[in-house]
Amino acid sequence: MSEDNNENSENSESESSWSDGEYERYELEALTRIPAMPREVQDLIFSFCDVTSYLALCVINKEWNARITPLLWAHLDFADEFMEEELVETTRKFFATCDTIIDESPERFAALASHVQTLDVGRLHGVNIVHEEFNGDGLIFFGGDVGERCVFDVIAQFTNLQSLSVYVKSWWESPDLEATGRALARGLTKLTSLKLGGQMSTDVLLGLLSKPQQLKDLTLINLISVPGQDHGPDGIAFLSGISHRFTSLETLHLCKLADLDGRLWDDGDRNYASGMRWGFPRESEISVLEDWASILRNTSTTLQSLTLENRYLCSNRFERRPSFTIDPGNTHPADYGAFSIRESQRMLFPELSNRQWPQLSDLTLVGMGTVQDVNQAVSHLEPRVHVEQRPARIQIMEGDVTPEEISTPVEFA
Repeated sequence: MSEDNNENSENSESESSWSDGEYERYELEALTRIPAMPREVQDLIFSFCDVTSYLALCVINKEWNARITPLLWAHLDFADEFMEEELVETTRKFFATCDTIIDESPERFAALASHVQTLDVGRLHGVNIVHEEFNGDGLIFFGGDVGERCVFDVIAQFTNLQSLSVYVKSWWESPDLEATGRALARGLTKLTSLKLGGQMSTDVLLGLLSKPQQLKDLTLINLISVPGQDHGPDGIAFLSGISHRFTSLETLHLCKLADLDGRLWDDGDRNYASGMRWGFPRESEISVLEDWASILRNTSTTLQSLTLENRYLCSNRFERRPSFTIDPGNTHPADYGAFSIRESQRMLFPELSNRQWPQLSDLTLVGMGTVQDVNQAVSHLEPRVHVEQRPARIQIMEGDVTPEEISTPVEFA
């Protein structure tokens, strides 16, 4: 028995004697044996590598650095498995590094940028490029010195970019981005997939959508202009003028912040059930719906998947109610969301009911009214089209209800 114990103890000591540095050296030595393998076997191995492994491979020699660098830059994802503060610092470092390389070695950056095919930025805390180290205060992204270029000026140089996802979580006034919009239009000529959300400049939006005829997938989530602390987040209307050019669109997801309405009385002051201290910008909401109707009219013959969604801006106080969704007349009073539902049906349902949608296979309507109302508008599409109905989700807000206080949509988390 004692000998067995001694043997187990020795094995345990042997296993625990590996330091992190020794393990990394062992891993690197194992990777150095890969060059002896056939090229197709190498490619298979590379397909399972993560960023850490790519970085290890890059330091083996110049040949391997040249081989791995394109793979390292091809698919950039800053939204995967990061806590928010870590994400802020990671994205800050990346764009600050790009900014430095552009100034010091523009040819080298052009070569690196040409490898980027997909970019998932996740959340951006402002569009300024900040070289100062992140100290846990998100305001550094807004209050930092504005440099020669912003984040979108860097993205504009990814000339082979095919897929972009970015949500801007900010509430400060953006710098003048007219030149940035032109740079995006010149540089990003190969985009086929685009997912955008949050506070956006119209110049940036039109720059990213300068070639709508090439887009196959488009997702627009809670797009807003800059709100102050005393009025609500105005939606952005910009699609009507270009909607006829979306000739190849197959997947479309449109989601907007919606008016919860439903007022409560508290100590003689009028409060909104959402917890907001200001009224929702209804005129802006109608303008966004007019945009939506326009793009639906022009893409009805090509769309294969369509999602239309009202998402109600609510405070934590409202979140404590039994349901995490808004279902007027069922889980919540009938007047909650009545305006957004009524206007959505008035402007969008005719576009759904008066067209055949020959390519459509999936239709999802979220927060668009009762089952009966929806069925009446889309019954002619079933059973060929799979129709899904869901109550509206809640978009949580806190504090002064600026975009910085609005929770990041699930699509970008």
